[in-house]
Amino acid sequence: MLVRLAAHIISNALGIIAAGYFVPGFIFSGDYWDILKVALILAAVNFALKPLLKLVSGFFIFITLGFFNIVINMFLLWLVDYYSAELTIQGLTPLFWSTLILSAVNMIIYSSAKRK
Repeated sequence: MLVRLAAHIISNALGIIAAGYFVPGFIFSGDYWDILKVALILAAVNFALKPLLKLVSGFFIFITLGFFNIVINMFLLWLVDYYSAELTIQGLTPLFWSTLILSAVNMIIYSSAKRK
């Protein structure tokens, strides 16, 4: 359990670094401790709100064949942006691309940690 939590936080941190590098308009101004803090906030938001949002929007997830999950992830990342001073996302397009990058990094790292 703790290994998966640590893998999730580390994958969030790596995803934030990757999104900051590849996505114009995704600005992270902080040091490594701030990255870990924002990654921990993102993990907490995903843990607390994501299951509830998936339950409430289950119909839309079913109708869109799962693509509504991207909208949920975008909303959660926007919440982290709103409550974090170190993270700035300038617009909907950087939010979309950074969500895809974070999801891909989380999927790769979390699936490899899940096998162990």
